[in-house]
Amino acid sequence: MKECTGCSINATNSARIPSLPTGKMKKTGLFLALLLIPAIIFAEKSAPTLRPVTLQLKWKHQFQFAGYYAAIEKGYFEEVGLKVTLLEATENNNPADAVFEGKAEFGICMSDILLLRAQQKKAIVLASVFQHSPMVLLGSKKAGIEHIQDLVGKKIAIEPNEADLIAYLSDEGVTPGKYKACPHDFGIERLISGAIDALSAYSTDELFALLQADFDYTLLNPAMGGIDFYGDLLFTSETLLRKDPRLVMKFRSAALKGWNYALDHPGEVIDLILNKYSRRHSREHLEFEAEQMKRLIMREVVEIGYSNPDRWRQILSIYQRLHLIDGSMTTEGLLYTDYLRTRPGIPWRLILVFSAIIAGAALIAFFFYRTAGRLRKEMKKRLLIEQELSHSNNLFRSILHASPDGVLLTDLAGHIRMASPSTLTMFGYDHEEDLLGKSLEILIPEDDWDQVSALLQTMLDRRRTGSRQYRGKRSDGSLLTCEANSDLIRDPHGEPTGIVIILHDIAERIRSEQKIKEQNEELIRVNAEKDKFFSILAHDLRSPFNGFLGLTEIIVNELPDMPVEEIRQIAIRLSASARNLYALLENLLEWSRAKRGMIPFNPEPFTLRDLIIPTLDLMQESFSRKNILISVDVPIDLRVLADHNMFDTTLRNLLTNAMKFTPAWGRIFVSARAQTSDKVEIEVRDTGIGMDATLKSRLFRITEQVSRKGTEGEASTGLGLLIVMEYVVRQGGTIRVESEEGKGSSFIFTLPTAV
Repeated sequence: MKECTGCSINATNSARIPSLPTGKMKKTGLFLALLLIPAIIFAEKSAPTLRPVTLQLKWKHQFQFAGYYAAIEKGYFEEVGLKVTLLEATENNNPADAVFEGKAEFGICMSDILLLRAQQKKAIVLASVFQHSPMVLLGSKKAGIEHIQDLVGKKIAIEPNEADLIAYLSDEGVTPGKYKACPHDFGIERLISGAIDALSAYSTDELFALLQADFDYTLLNPAMGGIDFYGDLLFTSETLLRKDPRLVMKFRSAALKGWNYALDHPGEVIDLILNKYSRRHSREHLEFEAEQMKRLIMREVVEIGYSNPDRWRQILSIYQRLHLIDGSMTTEGLLYTDYLRTRPGIPWRLILVFSAIIAGAALIAFFFYRTAGRLRKEMKKRLLIEQELSHSNNLFRSILHASPDGVLLTDLAGHIRMASPSTLTMFGYDHEEDLLGKSLEILIPEDDWDQVSALLQTMLDRRRTGSRQYRGKRSDGSLLTCEANSDLIRDPHGEPTGIVIILHDIAERIRSEQKIKEQNEELIRVNAEKDKFFSILAHDLRSPFNGFLGLTEIIVNELPDMPVEEIRQIAIRLSASARNLYALLENLLEWSRAKRGMIPFNPEPFTLRDLIIPTLDLMQESFSRKNILISVDVPIDLRVLADHNMFDTTLRNLLTNAMKFTPAWGRIFVSARAQTSDKVEIEVRDTGIGMDATLKSRLFRITEQVSRKGTEGEASTGLGLLIVMEYVVRQGGTIRVESEEGKGSSFIFTLPTAV
């Protein structure tokens, strides 16, 4: 599409019809009015009545027809002497037929206007409101539709005569015989329910309903395959244009004025639709429709309503290629501008009434002659701009080739169109031809292709992706890690035509970052262990020793005067304190040896009960002192692969922990079961005081302080659980804790099953 052509047509429109009410004619119109003062006075004596005309809409009331609502509401039609009635379309009738059946003077249709002309219904395109067709295919991802080729064998509902969709499917190898065509009911319910796999839809309309339903779909746009039709055309019949060209000109100019107003004031027009025309769609739906239409109308690129004759010839060739139209048909007489060139719209009746209008028409012609000259200069400027753009594109390609980072260009389906030398080196290819035309899959491991497909879809939905890390696959099958930045390549109208991907090999950076991370983690771990060690020495060892020393001082100073029973109680306390100190020192030494790798690991097959019962027997006296009952539920034949000493230390620490935090007359349960064919699960459960979520989250962590007193003041450092974690993991198992404050705790760990 060339913008300069659009400007030329605009000038021609005005030049051929002197009374066309455009901004550029205001000065000339004023001069003409001075010449025609008698005619103006005469015309004002009798206020003309508004001429009624009807516009047949293509569908039901919605923002799709916003320009016509605005033209009515703002009085643009009345200004040119017209009273316009809008007719909604019905589902079972072709709205375009209303114009040729005498029900409407004007209508809205798609590029299938060519089919009307092929049927000898001479329809004239007055304005191409949508520069790009909103018609797309929506495929259900539940039906496995990710790409257009996935439609083979699927059920598709396509509206009649949608040549752009049919051509898109055919060009991609999905010919009519390869899918099941279903009738279209103009709703999305069958797609959501799975009754059909895909349907044709407006990107401005049905997409909103699918997004509201949170339905996972794939959008297939004919533009991806180079099929680019116009959408929503304002048209009339050749009969009306020849009979009353001024009526057509007035209607067209007022309608386009309405469209410009609607695009500038979408919120106001949405209020108008909801209040006067229809509440079929919500405000959010209409806002979505308005935003999507801006991208199709492209007013910032070309003047609204512009039609490119060359593009129409290309559209006709597609219809002819599909054998929908005879090959001899041409686009001659299709566009409104064709009639402006061949039949000047000179107001002969005014010439007959007032001869002075001839002079006025001459002045207007001279004015537009000068305007046409300026437009020719503008065309030359734009040609120079196109040449500069071509030069810029060549320069851009040279820069890409010189880039140390890899650069890939693909089409919208992910097929490679260019690969820079750095890309070839990065992926181990010798020649660019080895990659051209192939899918990006050749450079990506199979496991990661879904991730890349999702990224491409995100880009096509016009959402930013930012820098991402991906795994790449070299020509020899080896993998690399790279950082990718991607963006869409757009044509002059802002529509996506391809993808540019910048790749940077970050393997060395990842290795450096990983090394730094490991060094930091090791430093944190060493510091935590050091802090834990000094914490135990400073607090957990000092406190028991202080108590022990205090008791010995009492004996030294007061022994001669102390009764025997008091001496006995002090001796009991000294014994308990000594046992606690011994257990603490034992754990400390055990943990220290484990951290230094000084404890050998010798896994052997054992019957689990043979490991558990001896440990329970050795601890029976401790359980009895606190009147705690032990229950064992372990199958006789259950066998594990474990290191005897590590298992004994693990079980002893868990039982000691359970005993500390279980009040007198409580219970401890030891049970085991085969979790899977290769894992055994062992549980130590108590009826003790339990833990809250905060304390539970701090277990097994060297950096956390979890010491607390037992139910009878027993010392606890949390060191025993760290040894348990160390030994369980060393033996190939896992450990977890389940606890609720006031309801006891369960420590569950796993070990490998002995074969």
